[in-house]
Amino acid sequence: MGKYYKKPFLNKVVAKVDYTADYNLPQKGLPRKVSDEILRLFPIPEPREVIAKQIHITDQGVKEIQNKQHHLFFHGKSREKTLCITPKFLYIEINKYETYEKLKDEFILIVNNLSGKEDFSAKRFGLRYINQIKLTGKSLFDWDEYLNPILFSMVTLPENKDMLSRAFSNVVQQFDDDMLLNFQYGMHNPDFPSRIKQNLFILDYDAYFQGLISCDEIKANIDLAHERIENLFEKSITQELRQLMEEEKDE
Repeated sequence: MGKYYKKPFLNKVVAKVDYTADYNLPQKGLPRKVSDEILRLFPIPEPREVIAKQIHITDQGVKEIQNKQHHLFFHGKSREKTLCITPKFLYIEINKYETYEKLKDEFILIVNNLSGKEDFSAKRFGLRYINQIKLTGKSLFDWDEYLNPILFSMVTLPENKDMLSRAFSNVVQQFDDDMLLNFQYGMHNPDFPSRIKQNLFILDYDAYFQGLISCDEIKANIDLAHERIENLFEKSITQELRQLMEEEKDE
């Protein structure tokens, strides 16, 4: 049995792979078979020329080197999602999230099509979920009904909460299998350095692996990353927020 939310507060979901070696991205476009698979899922192509900057420090001093790179962007029909392919990495970014299964299927399909060889490997893989919880009709710091009290304890420390410009924390957990889970949370305040005026709380979960990673390991690790993010998210919220997001269960 699983569950999902009909009205989540997800602002963005990103799955990303950094290659071990530069990917040879043809100027004339991807192979026809690969291109057809991508366009079926991301039907709006948008290739771009991007200037990549690198800083080199030598005995003669610091030198900036600029290289023009060919990047491929593909968007969903309503631009609700984006695939970016570059010589060094690829990512899928989703602004209108449906299900984890759909994200995983599309991401693995893209990785499989682009790898195209048995010795393909990555040096980093990550999965990130950014939630922006915005409530209306509530007082500015009234979160105890919806979030684990531990998360907003920092707001109770100052004598005058109305003077706060930002209240944001970061916790990083390292697992025995070398996965890192970076959890950022709090009232980041888009109007900073002005005082907090919006009832907006961020829950940002970034699970990633660094080191040599094969295609098969990416497939296994994306499930593990999602499971740990989901577990921590459920610990972060209350039943009231689940009801607000319209929790549903799959049999």
